[in-house]
Amino acid sequence: MEATTRRRSTDEPARPALEAGTAVAATVRTTLGPNGMDTMVVDRDGSVLVTNTGSSVLERLDVAHPIGRSAVAAAASQDRAASDGSTRTVILLGALLDRARELIEDGVHPRTVVKGYARATERARERLAEYAAPFDDDKRERLERIVATTVNGRWDDDAVGHFATAVVSALRRVDFDASRLTLHGYAGEGVAASTLVDGILVDHDASSTSIAPVVGAGVPSLAAPRIALVRDAIGLDDTAAGATVTVDDAHTLERVRDHERDATAGLVDAVRESGADALFCAKPVDDGVRAALARAGVLVVERTRSDEFAAIERATDADAVPSPRDLDAAALGRAGSIRRREIGDVSTLVVADCPVEAHASLVLRGGTPHVVEETRRIVADGIDVLRQAVRDGRVVPGCGASATALSRTLASEATRVSGREQLVRSAYAEALTTLPRTLAENAGRDPMTAIADLKRRQRADGPDIGIGVDGSLVDARAAEIVEPPTVLRSCLTNAFETAATVLRVDDVLPAATANPSDEGTAPDGPEHGGYPWAIGH
Repeated sequence: MEATTRRRSTDEPARPALEAGTAVAATVRTTLGPNGMDTMVVDRDGSVLVTNTGSSVLERLDVAHPIGRSAVAAAASQDRAASDGSTRTVILLGALLDRARELIEDGVHPRTVVKGYARATERARERLAEYAAPFDDDKRERLERIVATTVNGRWDDDAVGHFATAVVSALRRVDFDASRLTLHGYAGEGVAASTLVDGILVDHDASSTSIAPVVGAGVPSLAAPRIALVRDAIGLDDTAAGATVTVDDAHTLERVRDHERDATAGLVDAVRESGADALFCAKPVDDGVRAALARAGVLVVERTRSDEFAAIERATDADAVPSPRDLDAAALGRAGSIRRREIGDVSTLVVADCPVEAHASLVLRGGTPHVVEETRRIVADGIDVLRQAVRDGRVVPGCGASATALSRTLASEATRVSGREQLVRSAYAEALTTLPRTLAENAGRDPMTAIADLKRRQRADGPDIGIGVDGSLVDARAAEIVEPPTVLRSCLTNAFETAATVLRVDDVLPAATANPSDEGTAPDGPEHGGYPWAIGH
């Protein structure tokens, strides 16, 4: 078989592999910061997403090169670890790979680059901890500023302030326990119509039953309801068992109807005898049973979403049972009220004033489903970052200030290192300036001038000086543009680990396509149950 890949010599730089990583970084570079531009992502089916959230862009990119996919994976890892900083991670990764390419072309071995990057990353993480300062999480304004820093640039100032207030209010309502806070998105109105609801919001999609016949204009709410939870589908015994009944005459038909009436009456009696005023079922409810329960004055909600079902179970102290026949008074939960709430053309219920734990729901609005989904994602990021800041109890300045301070420190320390590692550490320090450089560039400033001015101001006024919204220099801590150190610390780690993985790659080779008839068998070897063969080291 002819060789399809040319092996390069060991002293030949792996430029195509490194450039694949920098190309991914260039894709999201313009989205960074409050002045970041939007990117239009078009799927293969023609659907369009307009966003300036780097993680949203990256997860939808069709990246063919394996090194490029490593950069996308680094962003996903950052998103899981800190819920913010994905764009910065990829931009820093691109800068590290670009500087590494220059070093390798100048004769520095890739392993020396990895070693120097590792020591520089460790030192950067240590110094970052020194920049962190405690913050007062009792001051609402400071909490809102942390959220605003996370979501800034993705909406206008009014929307940013609106969501920052909503996120802080929601988290304080539930003592920063995210398991007691749910997000719901509905298209049809602008983001300014988003609101915070006290209680557990239960919505009904197209597959769920309408609640209008039960909680209508005449019965706007239920006061102090007793709540039953049923896990399995509720239906007639024969229907549930999948039996088939053949009707040959009128007498048989009447017997079938009598059986159905008796079975329905038995289910309704079981619910009524338990004392339940409302019944939430995780699965479908037979139409006849649902109508009979409604006539008996019992609110029935079928196909309750799993997270809503679990929240109701915890908050009301109800015991979920397999069938209505397993219900009794001890299994029922309680709430202060169940009230109907219309959101656009969607009917919802709000289970409020639960005795066991407080619960809140953020209702997010948007003009289109795409806007709603993007809004949900951005708000979720703000929630996670704020919870992380409260958990850490410390913050570091944003606006690129921390990255610049780290760059200055590492550049100074590099002069005390001998050999080629000095070049590597200096290159790492220079790569860190890519973050404030990009902020300045996206704000319309000349990046070289901005970085020179920024370093000069930091030497005079300390490490809190960064790039402001308009591109001018600002004291980030005084302006309360701060973030938890976890975000930048994870960014440093993910960017280095991915860069190290890429730099250790000597060559990229295509794997031969396995012959289906030979699958699971090695040449002259035993069968291994269909597992593909792999050789590692």
